[in-house]
Amino acid sequence: MRSTRFAHPVSRVLSVLAVMAVLMGTVSAAPPQVIHSFDEEGGEYPDSDLVMDGAGNIYGTTVTGGDIGSGTVFQLTPSGDGWTHTVLHSFTSGADGGQPYKGVTLDPQGNLYGTAVVGGTGGACPEDGCGVIYKLTNSGGTWTHSVLYNFTGGDDGYGPGAGLTIDPRGNLYGMTPTGGAHGLGVIYQLRPQPGGDWKLSVIHAFTGGNDGGAGSAG
Repeated sequence: MRSTRFAHPVSRVLSVLAVMAVLMGTVSAAPPQVIHSFDEEGGEYPDSDLVMDGAGNIYGTTVTGGDIGSGTVFQLTPSGDGWTHTVLHSFTSGADGGQPYKGVTLDPQGNLYGTAVVGGTGGACPEDGCGVIYKLTNSGGTWTHSVLYNFTGGDDGYGPGAGLTIDPRGNLYGMTPTGGAHGLGVIYQLRPQPGGDWKLSVIHAFTGGNDGGAGSAG
């Protein structure tokens, strides 16, 4: 199995009742219930924030596991008295990326956006590549993975281990913990362009001074 950057011990069991209470704006006095236990095939190490759509489906990521151990994007769908787990994408650590931390961001059309720490086709970074920003497009319940940006390890940074924020215009914002003009990470904006392309701009390059550095959580 490929090495994992930024790893720390986490439970391999997702206990979601309290998380659902936060997402739905409620607080429950009932004890947490396990709605899904992860395994290697369906994804492991869910170091992920969770998002819920209008239908009550929950989305997140696992850093490892899946078809070849490079992580997954998953969906949990309410089903009767239980939940159905579906892998929407299983990463390869190749051109599609690998080791997706911190979950996904949901847009108004039901598409998902996230970052993967390794993989991609840009630059010459340590280990397994510089990382990517990816999109999972939902078309009638069929999900298609595409890479929006390949990090190069230069001024744009590399190893994006943070989640993404989306604004009303569809621009995406995130951080890398390394790379950039001072080698200590960046805050970036990714803007959709006419014709379907995306353009990345560095908003801030951390210096390690009063502004801090190595931002890996979003």
